[in-house]
Amino acid sequence: MNIDIILVTGFLGSGKTTFVNKLLSGNLGEGAGLLVNDFGKTVIDGALVEKNESLEVYEVSGGSLFCNCKTANFAMGLKALGKFKPSRIFVEASGMSDPSGMEKILTDYRMAADFHLARVVCLADAVRTPKMLGTLSALRLQIEAADLVLINKCDLVKETEIASFESVIQKINPLARTCRTVQADVDMALLSGAAHGNHRGIIESCNIPANRPGSILLEAAGIARKNLDAFLHDQLENTWRIKGWANADNQWWYISDNAGRIEWVKKDLPAGMRPGLTVITPPGKSQHVADAWRCFTAA
Repeated sequence: MNIDIILVTGFLGSGKTTFVNKLLSGNLGEGAGLLVNDFGKTVIDGALVEKNESLEVYEVSGGSLFCNCKTANFAMGLKALGKFKPSRIFVEASGMSDPSGMEKILTDYRMAADFHLARVVCLADAVRTPKMLGTLSALRLQIEAADLVLINKCDLVKETEIASFESVIQKINPLARTCRTVQADVDMALLSGAAHGNHRGIIESCNIPANRPGSILLEAAGIARKNLDAFLHDQLENTWRIKGWANADNQWWYISDNAGRIEWVKKDLPAGMRPGLTVITPPGKSQHVADAWRCFTAA
């Protein structure tokens, strides 16, 4: 057994799930398996994946796949998917994942003969990633470890900003191929053939407890949409990611932040999914958001 792994990385809200759905709907998705990682305690991205009857999915929540506390879960997930003999395995990492040590994990768990890291695709949000690169080392390492960098959400920024970001990416990883995208729409032919190049195996990992973001769940039900929307907009500067289901104005909504906006989509709560909004915050900010939420709901 020697199964190729295509690893998808990128910051919170960069478009990874959208890209994975495109992978699954194309030729590469035939007979594939999927391992989904959500940093929060609830695996929301797994519920957003457009599944088919043949797709086997394994979910890991509550942290990054590549942190020491989760590597065993990662290895267990790969072994579980390997039993189904998939054509390949897509791994959607959490937005805070530093993937630089993935090949070491395969070696440490004696899985290198059965699984091969064939590709690392990084979705670099053209709106937020350039602003966060200087403060979040994981984002730089996601680019360094990539074979292909998709500069996503190019419709939301100016041409000059995209060109400047391309230059930054080129300096970080001159071996990686870059491609501008909107809605993670890319020619899948870029994923065929040999990997274009990366720096994997020579990067020092930043997966340490001190870098761990905060994660809280806001249980939102029976709140007027306009009030909840106003609260979430007020908290955007204190958060890195907001996503999940809430019942507002007697309607279920999937809520997600996107490039400084709060998007609302009418979408029924999936069976078995815990309602609420998962909020990922910078280290030290979760208590601030939790206190603000208590004041908001009390009022």
